[in-house]
Amino acid sequence: MPQVTVILPVYNGASYLSKAIESVLKQTLQDFELLIRDDGSTDNSVERIRAIQDPRVRLLTTEKRLGLFGNLNALIEESKSPLIHIFCQDDLLEKDCLKTEKEFFDSHPEIGMSYCKSKSLDENGAVSSPDLVVDLPSVMETELSLQHFFYHGCIPGNLSTVCIRRSAIDSVGAFDSNLKVSGDYELWTRICSRYPLGVIHQQLVLLRHHEERLSNRPESVIRFIRENRKIRRSLISSLPSSTQKQALRFEKKRHCVSELHQGLRLLVRGKWKSAQEVFSLFGIRGLFESLFFWLVTGNNRLHRPQAPWVLPKGYQVG
Repeated sequence: MPQVTVILPVYNGASYLSKAIESVLKQTLQDFELLIRDDGSTDNSVERIRAIQDPRVRLLTTEKRLGLFGNLNALIEESKSPLIHIFCQDDLLEKDCLKTEKEFFDSHPEIGMSYCKSKSLDENGAVSSPDLVVDLPSVMETELSLQHFFYHGCIPGNLSTVCIRRSAIDSVGAFDSNLKVSGDYELWTRICSRYPLGVIHQQLVLLRHHEERLSNRPESVIRFIRENRKIRRSLISSLPSSTQKQALRFEKKRHCVSELHQGLRLLVRGKWKSAQEVFSLFGIRGLFESLFFWLVTGNNRLHRPQAPWVLPKGYQVG
């Protein structure tokens, strides 16, 4: 049994796929399997994968498209290792990524998942490395991590930064394939409702930013807002009871303002129909409330509402 399974869902990823796979094969921890599933690509992604001659690489193909989270579920089902690192076709792993994650999980047997810090890779291949701020504890207990998920959203930020313990998936279930863009956010909250969250304060992944990413599309913005609203509603009951009403007020003044701003950006870009779909998610009253807070706070730039945290002794929120 390999120590780690890297799962790589692929759909029309030929542009960056070879370099992504190469970054996995160059890992200092060599006891892994790389499990790839193509979700019906129409480019030459499959040919590029088949050209790689390495016994640790397994390719699954299908004629039926499952979408991102259905694809990930199929890969998880096929995985053989106690640890699963999720990897996106655009990104790159630093050479010590899997080794560092394996050692971290060995040192913290109580955690269900971890995420690491990352660097950014632009369309020209330039790497930017923001200051590595140790802004969270290495292990976050459930009460604290769920507050972070409500107030800050999907804190891992990207699938490629996440490693999961297989036993945690077996315990809480896999991705909700009905979700199109926020299935990761929803699963992380389920895992962290039962297990502590690990935070690796090392930049182990290079995240590639380009205009073709799924998150840049107008339809993704609409789904993102709709699905995130649903996830936050499910999180409310997990927050400390003394702060739940305040958390709802924070949501109106912070999250709803941000979502309204995304709709306004679509409007400015001439995406009238997409903007209208975003505004319809608010309802009439919610739309006017959000517009009011957007104006008086300057899109939260003149005034940023503060979350009603319940924090462990000695812990501070940056």
